[in-house]
Amino acid sequence: MCEVGINFKNINLYNAEMQKGMEDKLFFIERLPKNQNYMFVDFGCADGSMINALASIYKDNPNNVYIGYDISDEMIKLSKSNYHGPIYAKVKFTTNWDDCRKNGSNLFVNRKKVLILSSVIHEVYSYAKDENDIVDFWNKVTSDFDYIIIRDMCPSKDINRDARKSLTNAIETSLKVTNYQLKDFSEIWGTFTNNKNAIHFLLKYRWQVNWDREVHENYFPIYVEDLIKKITDKEFYKIDYLERFRVPFLDNCIKEDFGIELEDYTHIKAIFSKKQLAPADDYND
Repeated sequence: MCEVGINFKNINLYNAEMQKGMEDKLFFIERLPKNQNYMFVDFGCADGSMINALASIYKDNPNNVYIGYDISDEMIKLSKSNYHGPIYAKVKFTTNWDDCRKNGSNLFVNRKKVLILSSVIHEVYSYAKDENDIVDFWNKVTSDFDYIIIRDMCPSKDINRDARKSLTNAIETSLKVTNYQLKDFSEIWGTFTNNKNAIHFLLKYRWQVNWDREVHENYFPIYVEDLIKKITDKEFYKIDYLERFRVPFLDNCIKEDFGIELEDYTHIKAIFSKKQLAPADDYND
């Protein structure tokens, strides 16, 4: 069982940051088949923003089901208090994974099950107690769901190389970071002369309020090549959509604060579906 991790110094700030770019986080909506009933499971739902957005988008479909799952009791309590979607919508926020599984409930009948992993894979790896927790996580992911939606930080293996001197110098001389941030990060992750470490730092330097928590999180626990293999290896799933990208907002912050531009893709958006589902021609591009 994964741990919740270091307490937030400002949980409201954390959730506000996670709400940014919600439109982009919902990239999968236009790529799922229309005229279908769904059961959406948001794994690591935090304050419930994703569930709120989905319930509002599908407000004309009272047959959908929305489940927000999180291991944090505090987040689930917050999700319940924040919900403002349609009152008729079938919405549940829970810390019990069994609520998200096909267990005979009529909530699972005649609905395609969609698992949403939005900025959560790196947290699972960061707070897992041991390798068994990681195995358990991927078993959950590839078990009952018709679609697996992923949006997270996930670089390619070629991010492992020597960093440009201009990149290293920009980090070490910037007035936008503190000496203790540089020291803390280096002690945990290593030198900025490694390109992966340098980019890793640039994705988290803005978290100064919740720094004690964020500095310990591994933003790059898995490469995109390994992630694809992990989901498709069982031969149950195929890739319907895959996009590698950088977040424009972060790109702009890095350019303004450090005077540099990144070369590597840092994030992915992906949709996997069970192979027995409709062929790709039936999807909306």
